[in-house]
Amino acid sequence: MGQAYTTQSITLSHLIYRVNRNWDVWPIGFGAISGSVFINSGSSWNDNQRYQALTGVGAEVQIETIGFYSHQLPVLIGYNHGLDSQLGKDQVYIKLSA
Repeated sequence: MGQAYTTQSITLSHLIYRVNRNWDVWPIGFGAISGSVFINSGSSWNDNQRYQALTGVGAEVQIETIGFYSHQLPVLIGYNHGLDSQLGKDQVYIKLSA
């Protein structure tokens, strides 16, 4: 933790497939499926500390689920790999957002 911080991020996203139907699973359907790759970097520090960035790379797949024909619930499945030899770790995650 520190008094100052900085973050940087580069993301490349692409539409994989547009479903736009419910596949006879009423009332749940699917919209677009998209993917992205990213690089994140950031750090926090105090006045008496030096800047040391931590960097990670990863990939995500986003699936738009649609309930009752109009309510979207994006599902994000991702993987992140920390590049720091001591603090870096691998992480798999699932996010739901409204």
